[in-house]
Amino acid sequence: MSTTLDDARKVESQFLSAIERRFDAAKEWMAGSSYRRRGGDQRDRLREQMRARRMTDLDLLDRLPNNRRIEQIGYVRPWYWFRRRKVSALTAGVVTPLDDALRLGEMGASGGEGLRPVARHELAEYVDGLLAGKIRQRVIGICSPSGFTDEARRSGLTRSGLTLVLIEPGPGGGWRITGVSGEKLEQACKLFDPEGQREKQERVRQALEARRGSLMTDGISAAELAETLGVETRVVEEAFKTMASENAHLNVTRGSRASILYYTSTVVKEARPMSVMDFLKRILGRDALPAEKIRELSGKQAEIDEQRRDIEKALTELVDQEKAMLDEGAQATSPTVKRRLASQLAQLRQKIGLQNEKVSILNKQSQVLGRHIHNLELAQTAKPEGLPGSEDITEAAAAAEAAIEELDEAYETVRTVGSATGESAITEEEQAILAEFEAQASRKTDETATQASKRSEADASDEATPHRAPEERRREADA
Repeated sequence: MSTTLDDARKVESQFLSAIERRFDAAKEWMAGSSYRRRGGDQRDRLREQMRARRMTDLDLLDRLPNNRRIEQIGYVRPWYWFRRRKVSALTAGVVTPLDDALRLGEMGASGGEGLRPVARHELAEYVDGLLAGKIRQRVIGICSPSGFTDEARRSGLTRSGLTLVLIEPGPGGGWRITGVSGEKLEQACKLFDPEGQREKQERVRQALEARRGSLMTDGISAAELAETLGVETRVVEEAFKTMASENAHLNVTRGSRASILYYTSTVVKEARPMSVMDFLKRILGRDALPAEKIRELSGKQAEIDEQRRDIEKALTELVDQEKAMLDEGAQATSPTVKRRLASQLAQLRQKIGLQNEKVSILNKQSQVLGRHIHNLELAQTAKPEGLPGSEDITEAAAAAEAAIEELDEAYETVRTVGSATGESAITEEEQAILAEFEAQASRKTDETATQASKRSEADASDEATPHRAPEERRREADA
């Protein structure tokens, strides 16, 4: 796992903010009658190392992890007039190899090279630095953004009255909690886990959603998934039960080690309680309305399409597995390995064939339902509610034709009468004005014809006259 400086600061903030909210719950099992919180860091130590390396970039000091910590000290007062005495200390701290962080900061590394994990001697040095003073009960949780070495996890550091827990980001998300030593180890591991039960179950659900294609063909074991995600098996089993209750296609069975979640294409549906209207329809023999049939069949088609898409997603994953097995078999040199891969590949191809048959059946079912829904919709569209019948349309057409004939006869009568009336109603003065209109139109016609004749004669004379130089024409024009 490659951890950058930005990742280290982010993990430091996430861990401390999550644990600080849980300090109050630790008062139930930590010694003390009153408590006080305080914080600290290794900023001064980091500054000294920068000075030793002759690094003067003060902005870098703010970008580097400072190995912050928060503590909750428990006190008791033996007698009212005596001073308080420390009896417990709860510490949540972050440890990052400062020399390695300075090296990356000096090099300007951002993502290619990560911080190294914390070694055993660094862990022991940090723990011993927190054990100053006489306190009979100490609970320490140490988080390393870059993780711990295997030697540090198996260190078994034991001190008088010490409970030690190691926390690091998990490779599959979440956090990896390692109890090292101490009497209050169970309570301390639960306290120093930054991820709550709800967040763990949500992470399990996301992992199952990502494995949805594999779930169509193979079951998922709670033990294997818990190991991959770094959570307890019971958390995964609870998520299995919740998802099975929400999805009728998912079922849970008990395996040899833990529960197994598997998928079935068919479900046993519970009969819905019949309403009063449905009961009356059943008694009276009344069929469902076309709109109700369309709605019900469309819902069924949507379920079939969703199931087909899930199987197609599973097929894509199976085909990827087939390609990977073919490549692995081609590169294998051992006959035993090749034989094993050939057997696995044969089984995988059988699964692919079965899933292809399911897709074909679902496609046919969807097409049948789609055609039937289309026919019902066409019937609804062709004859919507309130559309008149053929007899009504014929009767209305005959009435409209008769009305149009009567209207045409009336119009002809009115037009004839109006024309005769208009001709007989003209006066002598109006007739004289009309004669003037005709005379004026004749004069305009004669003038237009005369102008056209003159233009024709001028054009003819120009063509008969020989061409002269432009200067000569200009002199004649001036004269």
